[in-house]
Amino acid sequence: MNKQVVYIISLPRSGSTLLQKLLTTSSSVSSVAEPWFMLPLLSLFHRDYRAPYNSRMTYEAIEAFSSSLDQQGVHLQQEVGEFANRIYSAACGEDSTFFVDKTPRYYYQLNNLQQVMPDAKYIYLFRNPLEVLASKIRMRGHTLKGFAIYEDDIFLAPLKMLNGLQNAPHHFHAVSFHSLVTRPAEAAQRLGDFLGVADITPLAVAQVNIEGKMGDPKAMAEHHNIHSNHESWTSEVNSLVRYFLFRRVLRAIPEEFFEYCETNKTKHTNMLRSSISIRLLHPIRIGSDLLHLAYSRVNTALKRVRT
Repeated sequence: MNKQVVYIISLPRSGSTLLQKLLTTSSSVSSVAEPWFMLPLLSLFHRDYRAPYNSRMTYEAIEAFSSSLDQQGVHLQQEVGEFANRIYSAACGEDSTFFVDKTPRYYYQLNNLQQVMPDAKYIYLFRNPLEVLASKIRMRGHTLKGFAIYEDDIFLAPLKMLNGLQNAPHHFHAVSFHSLVTRPAEAAQRLGDFLGVADITPLAVAQVNIEGKMGDPKAMAEHHNIHSNHESWTSEVNSLVRYFLFRRVLRAIPEEFFEYCETNKTKHTNMLRSSISIRLLHPIRIGSDLLHLAYSRVNTALKRVRT
């Protein structure tokens, strides 16, 4: 039986665990929490990753080594891809055809991933980045703690995903978080058509257990069927600092990304304007937000210096 890997490409906090659980309702699909398996392998082809040794010099050395292999008819990217496929096939087990790798930070290496794994299937999951930011804030106690850690998830990942779609192999499928939670049966049918399986069903999501250390433990352990959360992202716009932060998202992310999310920037720009009120001037919230932003940036910068 031929095995194939399926990559979920998304921003973190986009419902990727829900999508993963939906896919694994099929008897043909297996998975674990978040493998992060390809990131160190793909660093072979990336110049600027952080490491205790000189990563740029390492990249140049590997590039020269790869060129010498090319002269002997051995192609490093192809060999890495074949190695990865063997590992995924083993992880897939005897009974499954597909292995789902859900690792949100693959957006950092999406271009290299597509080159190394051209025969894989790619599912792009889109969620309104304003909702993603609000989810991040809620997850950290309704504060901006650690903002610098996940800043790329909000501002860089959407651009990487759009670029990845432009360079994508033919076997990719785009799905919105909105369709997953409001039209789950339709989304499941389209995912099944994409993979060529007939038994993906939202009715069985509550029975799925995803094992593994990484990922969202709460979402992996939940035992209920797909439902929609109607809490608006505007509930987290409660200080002037956050107003400008959410406005920055609207200005930085292209309209095309919002269209994939089944929404538009005009609607959310108006929603943000409607959130303007005297509560945005609350001095304690402003001070707390500025303190968390400053601390997270300094802390992240110090960690980078140490590595």
